[in-house]
Amino acid sequence: MARRPKALRLSVQQRQFVAEFMVDLNAKGAAERAGYAMSNTAAGNHLLAHPQVRDEIGRRMLARERKLDLKSDHILSFWSEIIIDPRTVDEGGPTLSHRMEAAREYGKLIGMYTQRIQVTGSLTLVDLLLAAERKAEAEQPALTQH
Repeated sequence: MARRPKALRLSVQQRQFVAEFMVDLNAKGAAERAGYAMSNTAAGNHLLAHPQVRDEIGRRMLARERKLDLKSDHILSFWSEIIIDPRTVDEGGPTLSHRMEAAREYGKLIGMYTQRIQVTGSLTLVDLLLAAERKAEAEQPALTQH
């Protein structure tokens, strides 16, 4: 196996940081778990900016992505197989609640259940400030003149 040039190799602690970072993608936590003494936030940010560390993280992310090569089509196929499984529960098929859950998840994936809140009208900062001023005036006790 060919050795990497010395400039491209990571230190033991940098390799530990990369391994810890891949657990939860938290640079601060990874620096802490890898044993960096300086502020964990500063160490994590510094390490993420290091070209060799960044390259190693990118290489590991790519390897992870290849392992998890699940495309949305595979996921949709999984849910649809549950929905249209011709077997009854007695034959080992999914229950009605499992079919309903699969249909719900399938619908979410294809965007059937988008939740949107539509706000109409217009409100400016001036409107808000005037309303706040009016409210404050209404809440103040009336000053009596003598």
